[in-house]
Amino acid sequence: MTLFGTVIDSVPSKVNNMKKHLVLIAFMMAGVVVLAQERGRGHRDEDVTARRDNRDAHNHRVASDRYAKIKRELSLSDRQFDRFQEANKSYREKLSHMKHASLNEHSRKAEFMKLRKGHERDLRSILNKKQYQQWNDRKKSHHHQRGDRHHRHHGVSRGR
Repeated sequence: MTLFGTVIDSVPSKVNNMKKHLVLIAFMMAGVVVLAQERGRGHRDEDVTARRDNRDAHNHRVASDRYAKIKRELSLSDRQFDRFQEANKSYREKLSHMKHASLNEHSRKAEFMKLRKGHERDLRSILNKKQYQQWNDRKKSHHHQRGDRHHRHHGVSRGR
Protein backbone atom coordinates (compact mmCIF):
# COMPACT_ATOMS: atom_id res chain seq x y z
CA MET A 1 0.00 0.00 0.00
CA THR A 2 2.78 2.38 0.68
CA LEU A 3 4.16 1.75 -2.73
CA PHE A 4 0.76 2.38 -4.26
CA GLY A 5 0.28 5.53 -2.16
CA THR A 6 3.71 6.84 -3.17
CA VAL A 7 2.93 6.43 -6.86
CA ILE A 8 -0.37 8.33 -6.48
CA ASP A 9 1.28 11.02 -4.36
CA SER A 10 4.10 11.48 -6.87
CA VAL A 11 1.78 11.97 -9.90
CA PRO A 12 0.42 15.35 -8.75
CA SER A 13 3.92 16.45 -7.83
CA LYS A 14 5.15 15.70 -11.38
CA VAL A 15 2.14 17.56 -12.82
CA ASN A 16 2.87 20.54 -10.57
CA ASN A 17 6.52 20.49 -11.59
CA MET A 18 5.47 20.38 -15.25
CA LYS A 19 3.14 23.36 -14.68
CA LYS A 20 5.97 25.27 -12.98
CA HIS A 21 8.26 24.55 -15.90
CA LEU A 22 5.63 25.64 -18.43
CA VAL A 23 5.07 28.89 -16.53
CA LEU A 24 8.83 29.45 -16.33
CA ILE A 25 9.19 28.82 -20.09
CA ALA A 26 6.27 31.20 -20.79
CA PHE A 27 7.95 33.96 -18.74
CA MET A 28 11.27 33.39 -20.51
CA MET A 29 9.55 33.63 -23.90
CA ALA A 30 7.76 36.80 -22.84
CA GLY A 31 11.11 38.28 -21.76
CA VAL A 32 12.63 37.47 -25.16
CA VAL A 33 9.68 39.11 -26.94
CA VAL A 34 9.96 42.26 -24.78
CA LEU A 35 13.71 42.51 -25.42
CA ALA A 36 13.18 42.05 -29.16
CA GLN A 37 10.58 44.82 -29.18
CA GLU A 38 12.84 47.17 -27.23
CA ARG A 39 15.67 46.50 -29.65
CA GLY A 40 13.30 47.07 -32.59
CA ARG A 41 12.08 50.34 -31.13
CA GLY A 42 15.61 51.68 -31.06
CA HIS A 43 15.98 51.01 -34.76
CA ARG A 44 12.61 52.57 -35.50
CA ASP A 45 13.56 55.68 -33.53
CA GLU A 46 16.79 55.90 -35.53
CA ASP A 47 14.86 55.40 -38.77
CA VAL A 48 12.36 58.10 -37.83
CA THR A 49 15.18 60.47 -36.93
CA ALA A 50 17.01 59.73 -40.18
CA ARG A 51 13.84 60.23 -42.24
CA ARG A 52 13.14 63.51 -40.42
CA ASP A 53 16.69 64.71 -41.05
CA ASN A 54 16.43 63.77 -44.73
CA ARG A 55 13.07 65.55 -45.03
CA ASP A 56 14.44 68.65 -43.31
CA ALA A 57 17.50 68.70 -45.58
CA HIS A 58 15.26 68.29 -48.63
CA ASN A 59 12.94 71.08 -47.49
CA HIS A 60 15.94 73.34 -46.88
CA ARG A 61 17.27 72.66 -50.40
CA VAL A 62 13.84 73.31 -51.93
CA ALA A 63 13.49 76.58 -50.00
CA SER A 64 17.01 77.67 -51.00
CA ASP A 65 16.26 76.91 -54.64
CA ARG A 66 12.95 78.77 -54.43
CA TYR A 67 14.61 81.85 -52.88
CA ALA A 68 17.39 81.79 -55.50
CA LYS A 69 14.75 81.70 -58.24
CA ILE A 70 12.85 84.60 -56.66
CA LYS A 71 16.07 86.61 -56.36
CA ARG A 72 16.83 85.98 -60.02
CA GLU A 73 13.28 86.60 -61.34
CA LEU A 74 12.79 89.82 -59.38
CA SER A 75 16.40 90.99 -59.93
CA LEU A 76 16.88 91.60 -56.21
CA SER A 77 20.05 93.18 -54.90
CA ASP A 78 21.83 91.32 -52.08
CA ARG A 79 20.50 93.85 -49.55
CA GLN A 80 16.93 93.50 -50.88
CA PHE A 81 17.25 89.73 -50.87
CA ASP A 82 18.40 89.66 -47.23
CA ARG A 83 15.57 91.98 -46.18
CA PHE A 84 13.07 89.92 -48.23
CA GLN A 85 14.15 86.70 -46.53
CA GLU A 86 14.03 88.30 -43.09
CA ALA A 87 10.52 89.70 -43.72
CA ASN A 88 9.29 86.26 -44.82
CA LYS A 89 10.94 84.55 -41.84
CA SER A 90 9.35 87.04 -39.45
CA TYR A 91 5.96 86.56 -41.13
CA ARG A 92 6.18 82.76 -40.86
CA GLU A 93 7.16 82.96 -37.17
CA LYS A 94 4.29 85.32 -36.35
CA LEU A 95 1.91 83.14 -38.34
CA SER A 96 3.06 80.08 -36.42
CA HIS A 97 2.53 81.83 -33.07
CA MET A 98 -0.90 83.01 -34.18
CA LYS A 99 -1.93 79.47 -35.16
CA HIS A 100 -1.17 78.28 -31.65
CA ALA A 101 -2.89 81.21 -29.94
CA SER A 102 -6.25 80.54 -28.37
CA LEU A 103 -8.40 82.86 -30.47
CA ASN A 104 -11.92 82.42 -31.71
CA GLU A 105 -12.43 82.17 -35.47
CA HIS A 106 -13.35 85.85 -35.93
CA SER A 107 -10.37 87.10 -33.91
CA ARG A 108 -8.03 84.69 -35.68
CA LYS A 109 -9.22 85.92 -39.09
CA ALA A 110 -8.81 89.56 -38.04
CA GLU A 111 -5.29 88.89 -36.69
CA PHE A 112 -4.37 87.01 -39.86
CA MET A 113 -5.53 89.91 -42.06
CA LYS A 114 -3.58 92.37 -39.90
CA LEU A 115 -0.49 90.18 -40.12
CA ARG A 116 -0.83 89.75 -43.89
CA LYS A 117 -1.27 93.51 -44.45
CA GLY A 118 1.83 94.17 -42.32
CA HIS A 119 3.79 91.65 -44.39
CA GLU A 120 2.62 93.25 -47.64
CA ARG A 121 3.63 96.66 -46.27
CA ASP A 122 7.09 95.26 -45.43
CA LEU A 123 7.47 93.82 -48.92
CA ARG A 124 6.43 97.13 -50.50
CA SER A 125 9.16 98.87 -48.52
CA ILE A 126 11.77 96.33 -49.73
CA LEU A 127 10.80 95.99 -53.40
CA ASN A 128 10.49 98.70 -56.00
CA LYS A 129 7.19 99.09 -57.90
CA LYS A 130 8.21 96.83 -60.77
CA GLN A 131 9.52 94.12 -58.45
CA TYR A 132 6.43 94.32 -56.27
CA GLN A 133 4.20 93.92 -59.34
CA GLN A 134 6.28 90.93 -60.47
CA TRP A 135 5.98 89.47 -56.97
CA ASN A 136 2.18 89.81 -57.03
CA ASP A 137 1.99 88.34 -60.54
CA ARG A 138 4.14 85.43 -59.39
CA LYS A 139 1.89 84.83 -56.36
CA LYS A 140 -1.25 84.92 -58.51
CA SER A 141 0.26 82.53 -61.03
CA HIS A 142 1.39 80.17 -58.27
CA HIS A 143 -2.01 80.32 -56.58
CA HIS A 144 -3.76 79.69 -59.89
CA GLN A 145 -1.54 76.66 -60.68
CA ARG A 146 -1.98 75.31 -57.17
CA GLY A 147 -5.75 75.66 -57.44
CA ASP A 148 -5.76 73.75 -60.73
CA ARG A 149 -3.76 70.91 -59.20
CA HIS A 150 -6.09 70.83 -56.21
CA HIS A 151 -9.21 70.64 -58.36
CA ARG A 152 -7.75 68.05 -60.74
CA HIS A 153 -6.75 65.93 -57.78
CA HIS A 154 -10.21 66.11 -56.27
CA GLY A 155 -12.02 65.66 -59.59
CA VAL A 156 -13.63 69.08 -59.65
CA SER A 157 -13.99 70.91 -62.94
CA ARG A 158 -13.50 74.67 -62.83
CA GLY A 159 -15.11 75.32 -66.21
CA ARG A 160 -11.93 76.46 -67.96
